Amino acid sequence: MEELYAVTDLLYKGGSPMPSRDLTENEAIALAEGTKPHKPWCIVKNWIWVDLEVSLEAQEAIQKTGYSPVMMYAHYVINDSKGRFNRGDWVRSTPLLTFAEQCLFETRNTIYVLTGEGTRKNAKPSTLMKIF
Repeated sequence: MEELYAVTDLLYKGGSPMPSRDLTENEAIALAEGTKPHKPWCIVKNWIWVDLEVSLEAQEAIQKTGYSPVMMYAHYVINDSKGRFNRGDWVRSTPLLTFAEQCLFETRNTIYVLTGEGTRKNAKPSTLMKIF
């Protein structure tokens, strides 16, 4: 039951407000395509920036691979360039590769365009991975 509470808290309990850019869908598409034209993109809103609670050793190991111990969850997909997600779906990212322009959350396979204000929270990787 504790795991269920952890997931519920992550998804619905308040966190620290985190501003992003207030972009229209067309502006978000243009920004993503202008950044890395051949990389798939996904525009989201109602998102959560998740700082993963990992040991210092795990954090260093993740950073040695070029990633950061951060993932993103969005309650609402606006548009996806490859049709992997429908409007209104939720999405969970893989670890963060780069963050730019106050809204471009890049992972190995996707550039997520974070629109509107989101929330920043901490969570164990196991909690986030229970959302599928």
